[in-house]
Amino acid sequence: GNPTEWTKGPVTLEVTAEDNDSGLAEEAYSFNGERWQKENTQTFSSNQTVIIKVRDSLGNEVTHEINITKIYNLNVTFNNYTKKEVNDINYVNGVKTKTTIEEFKKNITTNGSIEIYKEEEKVTDEKTNIGTGMRVKITLNGEEIEYTVVIVGDINGDGQIKSTDLSNLKRAILGNPPLEGAHKESADINGDNNISARDLSLLKRMMLELR
Repeated sequence: GNPTEWTKGPVTLEVTAEDNDSGLAEEAYSFNGERWQKENTQTFSSNQTVIIKVRDSLGNEVTHEINITKIYNLNVTFNNYTKKEVNDINYVNGVKTKTTIEEFKKNITTNGSIEIYKEEEKVTDEKTNIGTGMRVKITLNGEEIEYTVVIVGDINGDGQIKSTDLSNLKRAILGNPPLEGAHKESADINGDNNISARDLSLLKRMMLELR
């Protein structure tokens, strides 16, 4: 039936009808103007207004309208970025340095609301650069999905590639301190799942190209 509480759907509507005079037609039910059918049920996967018609064997029709409003299904598409899951963490890759939160959000298509967090603090200034390690929370009616941003080379999470990132990578190669999570992903410049001197060489080259 039509849900009164939020549900992820789909929803199956069941029509109960009877005619004590002529009886119902053999194909007595129609949903949203579709062909007449014997079955008194129809399944819907999105919120909508459903027009239900029931007819008797003489062709008399009764119309009833039902509004389905309690289906939710959070949809998220990253238009210019890629998604990667590592150890049950959803990462967003392909973000360029010096990308503002405002610019970043423009590349997300969703029916939910977007919030950006740096550690546990919500970032409200849309002109702030998005950086490695920032969390993107997208919610819709209680459903939530979270992504963590990775910008290759932005190891310290300020949204840029600078000498501090180079220093962090040098220390990480020596294992003091080791990098974890998004910061480790950011330091893996060549994408071979290892932090090595090769990544250090590539990061130096990236810094020269950005000058």
